[in-house]
Amino acid sequence: MRMKTFLAALLCVLLVICPAWQAFAEQMAPGWISDENGSYLIGYDGQKALGWRDYGGSRYYFDPSTGRMTIGTRWIDGSLYYFQAGGQLYNQPGWLRVGATVYLIDYNGSVVTGWRERGGSTYYFDPSTGQMAIGVASVEGKLYYFGSGGQLYQRPGWLKLGENYYLVDYDYSLVTGWHERGGSTYYFTDRGIMLTGRQLIDGTSYYFSPGGTLAAAADLYPQARAVLDQIGWDLKTAYLWSVKLDYDRTGLPSEGSNGTNFFASYGFEHLYGNCFVYAGTFVQMARILGYDARQVEGGVKRWDDTYAAHSWVEIDEGDQTYVYDPEYEWQYSKDGFRMVYGQKERWIYKVSGYMTDEPKQ
Repeated sequence: MRMKTFLAALLCVLLVICPAWQAFAEQMAPGWISDENGSYLIGYDGQKALGWRDYGGSRYYFDPSTGRMTIGTRWIDGSLYYFQAGGQLYNQPGWLRVGATVYLIDYNGSVVTGWRERGGSTYYFDPSTGQMAIGVASVEGKLYYFGSGGQLYQRPGWLKLGENYYLVDYDYSLVTGWHERGGSTYYFTDRGIMLTGRQLIDGTSYYFSPGGTLAAAADLYPQARAVLDQIGWDLKTAYLWSVKLDYDRTGLPSEGSNGTNFFASYGFEHLYGNCFVYAGTFVQMARILGYDARQVEGGVKRWDDTYAAHSWVEIDEGDQTYVYDPEYEWQYSKDGFRMVYGQKERWIYKVSGYMTDEPKQ
């Protein structure tokens, strides 16, 4: 009776532990296993494969710490390699496209990085990722342009891409910053794009023609230049010329969306106008004289603490901003030349913005 009881109990124990032992044995059997972190290869010794391993005619690499199979690019012992979605090392020399990314596989099976000559063309591959450079790319502190096939553009001179112009230097890099060429001055952004139109560079306003050449202010504002030729090229003299304009705001906008050129031209032609005309004529003459002058759109404080629309001129000298207000001097016969904000017995100004030469879009 006791023997039967013992055998029954033993059978129960075996029924419980055998499935668990079978699952453990199956899990550690040679071959592939996977979990939420990735895939692993179990050897005949029941241990996870680590490092390089040849299996089934392909080569794999398993993380030396975790045994996880490598997928994608990975640096190993100073070389970059690419492993396919199934973990197999891609080691066929030549081009490899993965989605939108292009790699070049060297003859030793590694991914090419840095500069490389191939088939008469020059290419560049990211030193960290091995991705082939396409378009405008920064390499060792310089910009270069690589075509859609990755070839370095190697023709010094002008290069048009879409609506933008670039200048390729003799070392095939793209020009950035200020550049003299053919007796003209150009400016290229930190992405190599040639600037046109009115631009603010390092706090100074410049104008570039549609062809990119820097335009002299005297050529940009011919009406203002004609007045300076008559009265003398002096800032105070130019300011007083604007002060002596007749005041008449009839039909003129009381805000600056029409642009400085509109108001300045109106003043030079009619010799009268409102505060926007006073400021517009003076700011153009000041720019011709070499000052970084800005026409301000804003307001002056009234007795009831509201602000009346007004325009004046700012000019920076070092760290100090000075106010020039020809219309203020015309109205009160008080000196409005080279004032400072907050000056006693002067208007209280409120800056809303700075006007552009052309109308706002």
